[in-house]
Amino acid sequence: MAIDPQVVYLSGPMSGYPDYNFPAFHAVEELARACGHEVLSPARNVPFRKDTTYAATRDDPKAASAYYMRVDLTHVLQADCVWALPGWEASRGANIEVFTALVIGTPVYRVTGDHDPCLYPSLLVPDAIEMPGHICLEAFLITTGERQTAYGHPADDFQRVATMAEALGIKVTPEQVALFQILVKLSREVNQPKRDNRVDIAGYAAVADMAVLGR
Repeated sequence: MAIDPQVVYLSGPMSGYPDYNFPAFHAVEELARACGHEVLSPARNVPFRKDTTYAATRDDPKAASAYYMRVDLTHVLQADCVWALPGWEASRGANIEVFTALVIGTPVYRVTGDHDPCLYPSLLVPDAIEMPGHICLEAFLITTGERQTAYGHPADDFQRVATMAEALGIKVTPEQVALFQILVKLSREVNQPKRDNRVDIAGYAAVADMAVLGR
């Protein structure tokens, strides 16, 4: 069954593509609009995006990129959902957009090209992201979300573990507790490679840093 019309933001790669990948953005936009959606597309939201005479682009490409990113993220915040076009995984800007959407709870969907355009593509949720580079995103969402609410701040959680370890005659710091957890995950990864191990390694590295900063 088709979904109700919503505000859709299109996220995808541009740099390095012919014509900035605008044809792909326009094609998906056309399909989305045909289904009744309102579309926010970075291929259209800045009319001078291709205009190399634009001062910021001519004088400071980095400043121009930051300007476009601010405009695009504003539209991400306005959208009901984000559709991620093929190749988004390798795009720095698209990664930032997807990251932002997931952090604020906006659904993100992968445009696969093999779905009814009036239905959502496959849903991207943290535990379903299988592309290189998103382990850190997934680890961030896990360590700063409900898990921290349940376990408390890592500085406090691992300090309790360190205190209990003293009863065994083992003196460790909270961050060392996190490092030992990494060693456990590395051992399991050597025995049988598994994405969950790699996500946890990234998460425990982040938690170790949080424990240090939390002191």
